[in-house]
Amino acid sequence: MDQSTFDQLVADVKARTDLVAIVRRHVELRESGNHYVGRSLKNPDTTPSLVVWPESQRWCDYSGGGSGGGDVFAFVQYARDVPFMLALRELAAEAGVPVPGTSNADLERLHERCRLEELLTETVGYYHRHLGDERRSAIKDERGYTDATIDRVQLGFGAPGLWEYLGELGATEQERLSTGLFVQLRSGGRADFFANRLIFPYWRGGRVVYLIGRRTEASSGADWDRPKYKKLPTRSEAHAYISPLITNGYFFGEDDANTDGVLLITEGIADAIAAQQAGFKCLSPVTTTFRAQDHEKLVRLTAKAKRVVIVNDSEDSGAGERGARETAKVLHAAGRDVRIATIPRPEGVAKIDVNDVVRAQGADGLRAVVDAAKALPVFLV
Repeated sequence: MDQSTFDQLVADVKARTDLVAIVRRHVELRESGNHYVGRSLKNPDTTPSLVVWPESQRWCDYSGGGSGGGDVFAFVQYARDVPFMLALRELAAEAGVPVPGTSNADLERLHERCRLEELLTETVGYYHRHLGDERRSAIKDERGYTDATIDRVQLGFGAPGLWEYLGELGATEQERLSTGLFVQLRSGGRADFFANRLIFPYWRGGRVVYLIGRRTEASSGADWDRPKYKKLPTRSEAHAYISPLITNGYFFGEDDANTDGVLLITEGIADAIAAQQAGFKCLSPVTTTFRAQDHEKLVRLTAKAKRVVIVNDSEDSGAGERGARETAKVLHAAGRDVRIATIPRPEGVAKIDVNDVVRAQGADGLRAVVDAAKALPVFLV
C-alpha cells in the first residue's frame, strides 16, 4: 500500500467513525458545553480528566499531563493497548471500509469478533448491574474482595432477561446465539448458559473476551448446569450455532502481562483477582493449568517481565505444585527468570490458595510468599 492509498484509507475510516461513540464504549461521558468529559482509563483522577471534542474528533487525557490524546485511532490504542494497524483494521471493519491487502473474509472475521466482544462486554455490564447488595456482601465476606475490586472486574450475577436486553441493543437472534451465552434445549426452548451463576469476566484491551460462571445456591439441577465452574462454550456439533471465533484460548489478566516488573501466575481467576487487589500484576489460565497449546502464547506474553513467580495452590494432593513445576519448566526453557512460591499450609489444613492468603493477611501476606519464591533449579533441588 503506497502512502497516498494509506492516507486515503485513514481519512475514509475517520469520516465514517464517531469518536464519541467509540469512547463511550470504555468511558462514561457527560456533556460539558461543547465537549464531553469522563474519567481517565490510565491514571487515578478525582475529577474527570479525559476530554472529548466532537467537532474536531479529538480527545485528551489530562491526568497524564496531557500526554495522552489524539484521534480515534489513538484512543483505541490508548484504551485497549493495541498497535495502530490493529486499531485501524478494527475500525475499518466496523465502518465497512475495505483495507487493501486484506481479504473480505479477513475483514468479516475481524468485524464478527469485534461484534462478539461488544455483546460479551454488554453482557458483563448487565450481569454486574444485577449483582445485588446481598450477593456483593457475600463475595466480600467469602473472598475478601473490596467493592473497588468487584466494580473494577465487574463481577456479576446471571440474572434473567439477557436475551431481551441484547435484543434491545440491536443484536439479532443469530448474533445472540453465536456468543455461546444461550443454550438451545432439545425441547425447542432456550436457556441462559450462565443463569443464576456468579460471573467472572476476562478483560483484554477494555473489552470482555471470555467468561466463566461459578455455581451458586440458585443454580438449577439440570445436567448441563451441574459443574461448579462453567466456561463459555465453544462451537461443537451439538452447539453449531456458536461462532467459531468464540475460543477458550484466552488468559485472565492478559493486559497485566505487559509489565516489565514482577508477574504472578496463579491457578485460577479467583486467585488472580485477589493478587491484583494486593497490588500485583497477574496472569491465570482458563483451566487450572496451562495446556500444551497455551505454551507458545504464555512464552510470548511473558517476554517483558523481569521475573515470573508461580503461586499455585498448596494442597495435600500436590497437584498445584506439579502444575507449577510444569509451567516453570516451559518458561525456564524460554529464558525467563521464573520462580515458584510455596504458600505455607497450617497443620490440619488440606488446601490453601492465594485468595485465602489475601483475605486473611492482606497484601503483606502475599508479598511475603512471593518474596520467598525460589528459582526453578533451586526449587527442584
